[in-house]
Amino acid sequence: MKVLKRNQVIVLVIALMLVSAGYLNFASIDNENKQESTQTSVQESTIEYA
Repeated sequence: MKVLKRNQVIVLVIALMLVSAGYLNFASIDNENKQESTQTSVQESTIEYA
């Protein structure tokens, strides 16, 4: 079994934290865009024409 040094574990944990933070940021931005487009389409569909 390969023995990991303490520095390797720390670098791995930091890299995983950066990747997960980047993914969550991207997912949050993508989700906001979908919500805005959904709200716009709902508002357009509820307009009653005389």
